[in-house]
Amino acid sequence: MTRRWLDWTLSHLALSDHILGAAACVVLASRPAVVDNREAMERMAVESLARRNAANLVAVVTAIPGHAVGVSVQLRLVNRDGQPVLDWQLPWSELIHLRAAVHLPDT
Repeated sequence: MTRRWLDWTLSHLALSDHILGAAACVVLASRPAVVDNREAMERMAVESLARRNAANLVAVVTAIPGHAVGVSVQLRLVNRDGQPVLDWQLPWSELIHLRAAVHLPDT
C-alpha cells in the first residue's frame, strides 16, 4: 500500500460521502435515488478536493497574526481503535511544521 493509494482512497471516500448524502436526501423526500460514483472516481475531482481543503487551511493559517505563532495548542491523537497515542502541548507554529513534514512529500 503506497501513500499515493491511501491519499486517493481517502479523497474518494470524502467525495463518495457527498454523493451518498445527496442520495439520502432524495430518499428522505420519497423520490427515486441514483448513486453515481463517477465524480468520486475522477482524478480532477480528487485533486480538486485536496486543493480546496489545502486552500482553506492556508487561508486560515495565514490570517493568524505573527504574535500568535507561539500560542500553545493541545494535540490529542488517537489510533484507529480510538486509543490515545499522543497527548501533548506544542506551539501552533510547530504543529503546522509537523503537519507539513509528515504529510507533504519532499519536492
